[in-house]
Amino acid sequence: MDSPLRAALISSSQKSIECNLHTGKYQVEQANGQPYLVNGNYKVIGIFNTEVGEENHTAANIKLAQDFYMELPEATKTLAQRTLTVTTTNERMIHIPNSPSYNPLEGARQPSRHTRERLHLITTHDAPLTEEQCKSLKALFENTTDGAFFNDEIRAITSFDEQLYFQPDSSGRFTPSHPDKELLNYEAIKKQYSQWDEKASTATQPCFYSQTAASSTYASSLRPTAGSGSTSRLTAITEPYHQSGARCSPQLEHLPTPDRKQDVASIGILTDHVQNGYKTLVVLDVDETIIATDIIHGKRQKVLIEAETPRVIREIRQKAPDSHIILLTKASKEETEVKLRKAGLNPNMFDSIESAYGTKGAALEQYINEKFQGTRHVCFIDDIRENLEYIESTCQKMNIHCNTFHFSGAETIQKRVNAFDFGMTPEQYEDFVKGQKAGFAMYN
Repeated sequence: MDSPLRAALISSSQKSIECNLHTGKYQVEQANGQPYLVNGNYKVIGIFNTEVGEENHTAANIKLAQDFYMELPEATKTLAQRTLTVTTTNERMIHIPNSPSYNPLEGARQPSRHTRERLHLITTHDAPLTEEQCKSLKALFENTTDGAFFNDEIRAITSFDEQLYFQPDSSGRFTPSHPDKELLNYEAIKKQYSQWDEKASTATQPCFYSQTAASSTYASSLRPTAGSGSTSRLTAITEPYHQSGARCSPQLEHLPTPDRKQDVASIGILTDHVQNGYKTLVVLDVDETIIATDIIHGKRQKVLIEAETPRVIREIRQKAPDSHIILLTKASKEETEVKLRKAGLNPNMFDSIESAYGTKGAALEQYINEKFQGTRHVCFIDDIRENLEYIESTCQKMNIHCNTFHFSGAETIQKRVNAFDFGMTPEQYEDFVKGQKAGFAMYN
C-alpha cells in the first residue's frame, strides 16, 4: 500500500482510536518490545485489506498491528501509553530472541491484568444480573419511545438514538450513565437476559396443544393440502387446542400470515414482520441483497444497496430484542466481512455470519439446532427464489412460522454494471435488452 493512502487511513481513524482508548475498549500490549493495540476480545488493531480494522491475534497480524501503532500520531500514542496497566517489572520485560526468524507470538507477554479481567468477564458464565435488573431491562426494552436495546455495534445497552448508555446501579435498575462507555460483561448480560426473557415469556404463554393426541393433529395440519403447494398455512398455530395438562406451544397469532416469496425492493419490510417474544430469526442474504458491486467514477466498488440498512437493523432489535439477525451466504465468513467493510457496513452489527456450503435450508436448520434453539419464527430475504424454496421447506419440516421475501432492490445497480461492461449507458443497455427480447420473441 502506498504511503499517502496509509497516512489517510491512519488520519481518518485517529479520532475513533482515541475515543476507544478513552473508554477502555482499546489497550496497549507488547510483543518483542514493540507495542500494538488490542480490543477487549484480544483482537489486534491495524490496517488489514486496505482498511483499519480488528483481526485475530496471530503472529502475522501482530506485526501489522505494530507497524500501524508506530505510524500513529504522537498524541495518540501518548494517550495509549496512559492506558497501559502498570504491572511488575518482570511481567513488563519482553525477551527478544537472537534468532533472525523469531515468531512475534512466542515473545508476546500475557495480556495485561486489565485485559485479562475483561476477557474473564466476557467469557464467564456466572449470572451478572439480578431478577430486579432483568425486570428493569425488560421495562426499558418494551418502552417504544424512551426505551433501549442491546447495541452489538457499540457493545452497550443504549437508547434508540444512541445518545444514552445504560449501566446497572446498586438499586437494581439500569440507569443512564456518563461517560458513555462499553458495558462491561456485555455478552454475559445479553445472554442471561435472553434466557430470562425466554423463560418469562414461556411461563405466560397459554397452552395450545397436548404432547400426545394434539401433536399428531398439529403435525398433520402443517402438510400442504391438495393443490395448495407452497402456500399452505400453518393452521395449527392459530387454532387453540384446549386440553387439561396440555404443554405450551408458541402463540403466534400476533405474527403476520406466513407470506411466501413476496416481492420487495427494500429490506425495511422486515421490521413489519417481527414481534418480541417469539425469538425471531431474521436471515439476510448478502450479495445483491445487502451489498452489491456498483460503478463509481468508472470503477467497480462494493456499496450498500440501501443507505438505511443500519437503521433497519437497529429498528428490528428495538422492536424484537429477543431476535437474532444473521447473514447467510455462499461465501466464507472472512470474505464476507471484507466485503461488508468495503461497503461501509460493520460486520459486528449482525449476530452471526453463516456460510452455506450446501443449501441455505440445510444451513438454517444447522444454525437453529446448534445456536438458536427455540426460535418460533423465521424471516428470510434473498434475491434468488430457489433459496426461498429451501428455507420454506426447512421451516415446514421444523414446524416454524416463516416469512420469505424475494429482494429486487439491486436490479438498478445490476443494470448499471451490465451497461458498463457493454460500454453503454444504462438507457442504451435497456434498449439493447428490449431489442434482444423482441428478436427472441419473433424467432420463436
